[in-house]
Amino acid sequence: HYSNENPEPAKHAPSVTKIVEGGYPRNIVSDTDTPGMIATSLDSTRTATENEDHTFTFTLKRTDSSYPMPENSDGDTKQTKILLHGTASFGEITFTEAGTYTYTIYEEMGTQGIRYDQSVYTLTYKVTYDGEGHLKAERTMTKADVDGNTTTVDLGENNDENGAVFTNHYPEEGNDYIYHEEYIEKNLTGDFPHFYPPKA
Repeated sequence: HYSNENPEPAKHAPSVTKIVEGGYPRNIVSDTDTPGMIATSLDSTRTATENEDHTFTFTLKRTDSSYPMPENSDGDTKQTKILLHGTASFGEITFTEAGTYTYTIYEEMGTQGIRYDQSVYTLTYKVTYDGEGHLKAERTMTKADVDGNTTTVDLGENNDENGAVFTNHYPEEGNDYIYHEEYIEKNLTGDFPHFYPPKA
């Protein structure tokens, strides 16, 4: 006989993925000692300083101050940073009671002269008792774009997909942007050149 008075908590670590498009730079120094800093297309990771160019900040915010948060959160929010592109986790949330918990995920707008993704994701956890001494958390997610259109995000057959994906657009050549000397090839849709020569 299982008791639902002290069930084993449910745990989940929400994460965010960032994609870049356009003429973005490659000169990223690898650092494999930083968990969560995964630059997927560069096959490398590295530490990002607080105000470094090409570093992007994402915020997880609870919609009620009673909802649990990852460790080292700042009140109602927890931030994570991604250098250029890749995936990073906000840290693990532990749910100790059944209920419905909602959070928003969004990108902080910066001043790097690129087009930031202003989408806002709403992440909902429905935490229930499984009758066998455990709590389980099922996620749903919606995405609201800059125009206010809301769509349901597919979290995969096993409810294990990241879901929160942000795309930032770097300027194409000819715009006011200081390009670095090295570039990475990127497949884009449309008639875009695959690389940009260094500016003089």
